[in-house]
Amino acid sequence: MAFFTSLTASIIDKAVETTNSEDQEIYEIKAICQASPDAMPVLLQVFRDTSTGKFLKEAADMAAAGKSMRLQVTGIVQTVQAEKNDETQKITKKSKLIVFVGAARRVQSDRKKDPEQAIVFGSGFVTPQHKDRHRTERKPELYISCGTQSLTDTGEYCEGFRLRGDRAYQTDETCLNMEEDREVYFMGDLHRRSGNFEREVNGKMMDTEWDNITAVVSFLQETDRVREKRSTGKPRPISMTAQLADSFDEPDSDDSVMSSDDLCKQASVSLADF
Repeated sequence: MAFFTSLTASIIDKAVETTNSEDQEIYEIKAICQASPDAMPVLLQVFRDTSTGKFLKEAADMAAAGKSMRLQVTGIVQTVQAEKNDETQKITKKSKLIVFVGAARRVQSDRKKDPEQAIVFGSGFVTPQHKDRHRTERKPELYISCGTQSLTDTGEYCEGFRLRGDRAYQTDETCLNMEEDREVYFMGDLHRRSGNFEREVNGKMMDTEWDNITAVVSFLQETDRVREKRSTGKPRPISMTAQLADSFDEPDSDDSVMSSDDLCKQASVSLADF
């Protein structure tokens, strides 16, 4: 399942015409979200021939001309991990977010009036995380995978990221007790953090930089599904249209045999209510 977001971002450059991984015409717009201790670079993608695309194109033009242009956007979000030089252990490209925008609106430049935010929610299969020096001791963190197709690279799947438990919501205990390969639903706030530490590389101590994006989760609930094991150990790239196939639902699903009329009756809702 794709991960979804609602975040604020300040545009820093004009829109670039390009195509996405499915060869569809889009605009790409560079922006910055300051909802975490270290600001998150955000690459906004949007279809060119939509009203949202035209709005973002004009907003980007105004930002490139020197006008403050801060937006709230919603859509599909993917994380891209930082790139590092293996020899120097220095970060060459910061971690960032890619957002395929479904809707956007302008918010005030004053962050006291319109606070920064970077909310993420969705579902995926998790892997427990352990402390580096004590591999048997777990951390209140989970790595969550996403098997959907990358927004930028054809034939590739998008990267996952870490869910970090929050003591205030007792999600730290849930992270510590979650079994491997279990599917979870989650909601939290995206944060980017960076820094450096000393580690031994090829027999000598080096100053190593780190840079990652995590989600501090306020809601975390497991389902009864477990990840299907594959020989490659990696999920297949799944496009959004592939999820429309009849084979998507499991055969024993209660709702898989329900018609739209039956669903409305069960929920005591009619089409007139819409």
